Amino acid sequence: MNDSEYTKQIAERAGLQYYPGKGPWGRKSGCAIGVRDGYVTTIGVSHVGNQRFVAILLHFKKTQHPEMLKGAVTGFPGVAQRKQGKFAESGPDFLRWSWAYSLSKPKPEEVAGLADALREALKQNTEGFDGKCAKCGSTSTPGLTLQNGMPTYICASCQQQAQSELDQAAINYAAMTPNYPNGLVLGILAAALGGVAWGFVAYWLDRIFLWGAILIGFGVAWAVVKGTKKVNLFV
Repeated sequence: MNDSEYTKQIAERAGLQYYPGKGPWGRKSGCAIGVRDGYVTTIGVSHVGNQRFVAILLHFKKTQHPEMLKGAVTGFPGVAQRKQGKFAESGPDFLRWSWAYSLSKPKPEEVAGLADALREALKQNTEGFDGKCAKCGSTSTPGLTLQNGMPTYICASCQQQAQSELDQAAINYAAMTPNYPNGLVLGILAAALGGVAWGFVAYWLDRIFLWGAILIGFGVAWAVVKGTKKVNLFV
């Protein structure tokens, strides 16, 4: 079963809507998106290197104690007893769970059941959305909007404000004058310091490691960008 058909089956069993080519992971297979009990749920297949996994992303109203989410969810009986996947990360308004697999994908109904269990676990410390804008918290916003691939409740006014902020940031960046001499000096300094450090390590260990040159290259690039303040593309 390909990823698209698999994600579609997850959507059917989880009571969500399948969106091909959409979602935060930017894959052609898309993801399953919907709202259950006020919790915005996103499920999709993702790859990081050779590792494949099913990702479950839950969004909710911002909580004052995000540090409590991991313990509350992993210790919740409905989640712990399943032993399916593991906690990936969390923030004030989201939690991501990852279920890695190698050959066969987890059964769609099991993924749907896990999403339900995670949602119930989150209810201990969080609140679902109530149909209002997640940003201003006052304007009625009945439908979800995909913002940078992420489903969220955001009203038209806040969307316009966010776009204005992006436009202003682009204008400010375009108005900046690149400081090439400063970037050159910092780049040379980074190369010199990196070379000395690499030489010291090689002398101490009596070996030369290729990753040393790679790290120096990254360091020089970072120093040049920081010193220049603005990077232009020359065509």
